[in-house]
Amino acid sequence: MWDQNIENVLKKFNTSKDGLSSKEANQRLLSNGKNEIPKFKKKTILNIFIDQFKSPIILILIIAAVFAILTNSKADCTFILIVIFINAIIGTYQEWSSEKSAEKLQNMIKIKTKVLRDGVIQEIPSEEVVIGDIVDLESGCKIPADLRLIDAKKLQIDESILTRRNKL
Repeated sequence: MWDQNIENVLKKFNTSKDGLSSKEANQRLLSNGKNEIPKFKKKTILNIFIDQFKSPIILILIIAAVFAILTNSKADCTFILIVIFINAIIGTYQEWSSEKSAEKLQNMIKIKTKVLRDGVIQEIPSEEVVIGDIVDLESGCKIPADLRLIDAKKLQIDESILTRRNKL
């Protein structure tokens, strides 16, 4: 779309420089869904605990415990199994608490976006930006979605967050 003129872009997305109507925006929100990263099904603590036993090292330790039983080395088997379960409990706790922290952080970072709806600039949650919305950007704004610029004055973009410096 970057190489097409504005009129063609507006026509393709069935919008205008006056923006969408609230009714049309709501219909697009219902048909296309929210402007957000898809959320994955949350794991239960039991699933996280079971996943701890899928590590190759843990599988090797389980095989070692089986050999210890077969060679009548009950002390070695007991010690290996204790290590496996302590590892599983610690790993479960760490993964569960990091998921909870990430969820809290996600809820704290709510971005508002200014869009042109019904011919008036309105501030809405970024999740409610729909295809065809005219977004009003100002200095310091975070870009809420993929956009095609219609008009820009003294535009500067800091893309440093998108690039990675490799050290030699």
